[in-house]
Amino acid sequence: MKPIRYIISRESKPSGIGLQSAAFADLFRPWLDFHTIRRWETTIRRKPRFGFLSFALNRLAPVKKTRGQILHASDFGLIPHIADPMDVTEVWDLIPFKRLWEHQERLFKSAYYCSFIPGLVRSRSLVTHTEAVRRDVLTYCDRESTVIPGGVSTDVFRILPDVRKEERSVLFVSGFYAHKNNRRVVDALGIVSETEGPVHLRVVGPRAHEVAAGLREAAGPYPLLNLEPLGNVSTKGLVELYNLSSIYCSASFEEGFGLTPVEAMACGTRPVLSDIPVHREVVGDLGTYFNPHDVHDMARVLGVTLGDGFAYPRGWLRFRALDFDWKEVVVAWRTFYGERFGIHIPLFPFEFAEVDA
Repeated sequence: MKPIRYIISRESKPSGIGLQSAAFADLFRPWLDFHTIRRWETTIRRKPRFGFLSFALNRLAPVKKTRGQILHASDFGLIPHIADPMDVTEVWDLIPFKRLWEHQERLFKSAYYCSFIPGLVRSRSLVTHTEAVRRDVLTYCDRESTVIPGGVSTDVFRILPDVRKEERSVLFVSGFYAHKNNRRVVDALGIVSETEGPVHLRVVGPRAHEVAAGLREAAGPYPLLNLEPLGNVSTKGLVELYNLSSIYCSASFEEGFGLTPVEAMACGTRPVLSDIPVHREVVGDLGTYFNPHDVHDMARVLGVTLGDGFAYPRGWLRFRALDFDWKEVVVAWRTFYGERFGIHIPLFPFEFAEVDA
């Protein structure tokens, strides 16, 4: 019997945490059994309904530990679906609790989010992905955790020598959540376009039609802001967009890790970011930062970075991103499993190649 049962969520088009879980599952597949949480709901009047029934049905599924098996939840939002206590729980962020007014506006949604906490507290070991989230978990839940960064494939996200940088272009990759600060990005770049000349803003993310309508409304007063909402794109297309863009922007008020700035750096693109602890921790001195609550500060910083050319050699940016390559991250996971549970995971093929070199 494989020693680890990995709890994941079924997603038709995974992004963010879903993509991370899928990548982890592919890498560690020889040592994992899988239990997939199925989220059933139906859309009525353009809103998802009856998702709580999915919660109830999943919880009835017979998931039990067999001898030597370890339960690992890829995100702490999955543990209420399973009756057995988790041995490993990943906590990507505590945004649903730190930003209650955005994420718990309805009774059933609030009850669902609050059901995360008992299982989190009972988990044998917690893994967070930044020191900032580790501190949050310690503050909110009085639990220590092991920090293991998120991973990026720098073989996929890479500098494309045949794609030339487009001047005065910005890429923004974001889900449709209030804490992502989408509208303020449009306003800030609109101000830049009025004072310093045309700007091209491409927006990638889910719920394309809904997002596009809101962003086009925000961009209406700015005729020199060329807004291009693209919806979801393929990984290949995203790599090309990172390479094409002058800068990458993330304006979030909160993040759990911040994969997109790392992907941008792996493609040699300068990240211009909200000044929050996670961005400072992950990107460091190679980031350029603004106050996400002040649209005029955002406009000032974005205007300067769009106007000063490509200040850092692309190789410097990529070198920073290599710290978060999966080749580095799997070593931390192997050490974690070995020290906590005595599980021996052999070297991966790419590690043999490095030893031989």
